[in-house]
Amino acid sequence: MREIRRIIISNDELLLAFASYSRKTPNFLPPGKLLSCTPHGSPGVESEVRIRIETNFNNLIKNIELVYRGVDVLQPIILYCLENNITLPREGRKVFMVVESQANLMIDLNLDYDLVFEEAPMTSEDISRIREAI
Repeated sequence: MREIRRIIISNDELLLAFASYSRKTPNFLPPGKLLSCTPHGSPGVESEVRIRIETNFNNLIKNIELVYRGVDVLQPIILYCLENNITLPREGRKVFMVVESQANLMIDLNLDYDLVFEEAPMTSEDISRIREAI
């Protein structure tokens, strides 16, 4: 038996997740004011989060844009869930995916209790199956 869980993350929650994670993880984001976190993605394309930061170097204020993908997006989202008492299964394969312009944490669980869970990365077939389930 398989179960797919979908946790939809608002843009405000995504911003809070990145801000919280950057406070706990030195050098995750460059110093400055976090202005926005915007999810981007479409079917068949790896999803990403575009971050805008206002930096101040030698009294010169500049906005920079960074792009984060994969584990670099999952870590802040998972920490945010844990800090806000959103229960996440330990065994499930977790993937960040943008669906209808919204950030999503997708969790693919195989509920066959005789199966040993793998830590292998998701294949394009796995991602297609998750997108179809949505």
